[in-house]
Order: sequence, then C-alpha cells, then structure tokens
Amino acid sequence: MNALLSPKHFLITSENNNSYLFNFNNNKNIIASPTILGFINHYNKNIEEAEDISTTNYYLDKISILKNNGYLSRNENNYEPLVEYTPNDIISSFCNTNQIIIEVTEKCNLACKYCGFGENYDYYKKRNGKSIEFERLKIFFDFFIAKRFSNDNFDNDTSVTVAFYGGEPLLNFNTIEKTVEYLSKFKNKIKFKFNLITNGTLLKNKLDYFINHHFDIFISMDGDKEQNEFRIYKNGEETFDRVKDLLLFMIKNYPEFFSKKVHILSTLNKKNSVNSIQSYFQKEFNKTSTILPLKIDGLKDTYKDYFINTFFNTEQTIIDNENYDSPNIEEFISNSNYELNRFNSFIFSEYSDLLSESNKKRTITGTCNPFRNKIYITANGELMPCDKIDFKYALAKITKTHLDINFSEIAQYYNSIFHKMHRVCSSCFRNNRCSQCIFFINPENEIIKCNGYIKSSDYRTIISEKINRLERSYTSLMVEDIYK
Repeated sequence: MNALLSPKHFLITSENNNSYLFNFNNNKNIIASPTILGFINHYNKNIEEAEDISTTNYYLDKISILKNNGYLSRNENNYEPLVEYTPNDIISSFCNTNQIIIEVTEKCNLACKYCGFGENYDYYKKRNGKSIEFERLKIFFDFFIAKRFSNDNFDNDTSVTVAFYGGEPLLNFNTIEKTVEYLSKFKNKIKFKFNLITNGTLLKNKLDYFINHHFDIFISMDGDKEQNEFRIYKNGEETFDRVKDLLLFMIKNYPEFFSKKVHILSTLNKKNSVNSIQSYFQKEFNKTSTILPLKIDGLKDTYKDYFINTFFNTEQTIIDNENYDSPNIEEFISNSNYELNRFNSFIFSEYSDLLSESNKKRTITGTCNPFRNKIYITANGELMPCDKIDFKYALAKITKTHLDINFSEIAQYYNSIFHKMHRVCSSCFRNNRCSQCIFFINPENEIIKCNGYIKSSDYRTIISEKINRLERSYTSLMVEDIYK
C-alpha cells in the first residue's frame, strides 16, 4: 500500500471499466482518471517526490487539494468518539419536529390479509379498538405549542404537518374535526398542514370537508383489481371497485384537487410489482404511487413462514427492482428518495460539497433523533419516536391531565443503548452511513446483535454494486433518449 492510501480506501473498477476511488474515512467517492491513478500508485510521502511523474500542474494541484482536505487521509480509523444526547437535544428535536402523526383510532372497517396490526403480530393483544379523544390531543398540543415558542427552542421553525392515521381515521372523524378547528386558532404562530391516511372506502361523504380544509389525502390501493386482492372488508368482499369509483369521482368533480392533493400508497406484495403498480396508476389516474414494504418486524415466529410464503414478494423488493427499462425509472432516478439515496449520501454534485463536512450532531447507528422527524401519538395517548416500531418503546404518555414526558430520561435511555452498541459499531465498515434502527434489534437485550454489521470485503462489494446500478440506470436513460 502506498503512502497516500490506507486499507480503508477502495479502488473499484465498474462493469463499464470506469475506475472509482472510495474513501471509507469520509464515505465519499470520486471518479479516478488514469492520470490520478498513476499518481496514487507512484506517490510516496509528499507531493514533491512526484517530480519524475510526467504530467501537468493541473493533476498535481488536484492531488494536493484532495490530500489537504483529508480525502487521501492515512487515518485507518474514522470512527468518531461516542456522541451522547443531552436533554436539550431531545427538547430541540421535540420543538422542531417535522410532523405529528395521530392514530385517531385503532378501529378499522377492513381486514387486510397482510395488515401490520393484525392478530399474527406480537403486540396485537395491546390493540382493542381504542380511539383517542380530542381532550387528550388538546393537552399535547398545548404543551407542544408552548415549548415551540419558549426559550427551549433554538430553531423556531414555523410549519409542521399533522397527519391523521388509523386504523381507519374516518371512524373517529369527530376528533379530526375538533383538532383541526383548535389548531386553526394558532395559524398566526404555526402553519399547520394536514394529511389524511385512509383506505378510501368511507371518504366520499366527507370529501368536501377535507377539500375545504386543504388536506393532502393519501389513499391505500395496491394496483389493479387482482393486485388489490389482499385489501378486503371484514366479510371478505373486495374493496377495489369502491376505491376506484372514488378516484374517478374526484377526477370528474374535483380535478385540480385530485391532481395536486391526492396521493396513492401501495404495499408491495406477492400480487404486484414495482413496475405493475406504477404502470397501473400512471395509465389510469396519471399518478405515481408511493410504494411501501410489508411489515415483517413483530411477526409471531409461528406465523413468519406462512406470511412470507403467502404475501411477501420474494422476487422483487422496492430497493432491488432490477428493471432499469421501466417506463417510470427516469422519475425514480431523479427522485432523491430512490436510486440516489441508495448511495447513502456519498453522491455530490459539486467539488465544494465533496470537500465539506456536515456540522450536524451524529450518534452511532442509523436511529433517528427522537422526535426530530416525527412524533407518533397512539390511540392510547402514548408518544412514539416513529410509527414503524413496537409500541413497547413509547417515550411519553398523555394522561387525562398532562403530558408525562421527561426529556432527561429519554436522553439517558438512548445513551444507554448507544453504549451497548459502541463495541459493535466501532469495528463495522458501515458505521458512518448506518441505516440500522436500534428499535428493530431488541435494544433491551444486554448484548445486542446488529443484523447490519459488515466487514471490509462485504462493504466493498456493496459499494461496487451501487456504482454498477447507477451506471446501468444512466446508460438505460441515455439509450432511451437517443432512440426517442
């Protein structure tokens, strides 16, 4: 190994014979020209010793810039010291959350066969059809608004999204109506945006209300009639015709609202695929669906094999869709939530971005800062950091009289888990771009086993495959443009 590089530099050659240099120390990747490679291969302790290399001052300067900015650092251990949360970190995240999701009821008028809240999940016994009352939500919002405009808030952002969720939220419409009316009193302080996540079967009679209050509406539908077969009423009847009729009704009577404010949510399952979902909604409604995975975490062990064999699409997952000739692939590529994010943020459009470092506080693992991205309020009045994790990880509770929340205890709780994870994370090659949420790996255990742990050779393979994916995607788009 030459003096410029450490074992944590990967020189990668793609399927198209392009060379890339990936630096694990800062998780950044550059195209490596033959001239740059020549310098790196012959480089010794410092740039003055490269006088025998025949090249231009341009490449000398480029090497010097990369070296001076740490890209060619010899540091073989980029793992940062353990960063801990303080109570003020939790308060700041709480005050400036991006969205508040309210499970207004556990009740649902459907019995979807793959439902993530069904009886075959470990926490099913905790759900018994409860609905949250407006009075409890008022207690929460009074506390939240006061905190947002107190000295505890360092950012003072002015907008937040409030999403009504279920169960089927329209089964507790009264709470939605009262909450929206109450929050409208604070419109001069906070810009509340409202979302409704619904199965669509009860929406038609309430549609005018949501239009008048400028809601964004997210409707669950998995594709055409065959692809939607798992979404059924409790008596076994299918829901497809009713939901499709609703969408057509909105197109006819509220075309502008439908175009701008109605969104589709689809669950990827054994009856559909990424391409079939997008093709159907694009053709029928000129819409692109947001595709969600089936919920595997929390399944009872006795049910897992049946669930996977019956419902799970084992041939295709959202992130492993290999059909780069899809009619919607260009939209996927341009969408930061799809192909580019597969690189876990080591794609940069400007050299200045490549050389700059983030000032954000980053803890170990890929766990979100508690409450920063969302606050999830359950129908029981519990506050969760996310709607995707087990209810046993609730961090606070809305009682009949107050919000029972202790920011110091929340910080200590997270820090105690990070301390347990520290030994594993410090030797993992994914540690500076980890996506593993601690709440999916049983953080209550004394010894935590991380499913995302990865060694050097495996990480190199992952980086290589991501580069090849992007090159194949780009090539497909270029060919399509040429023959248009």
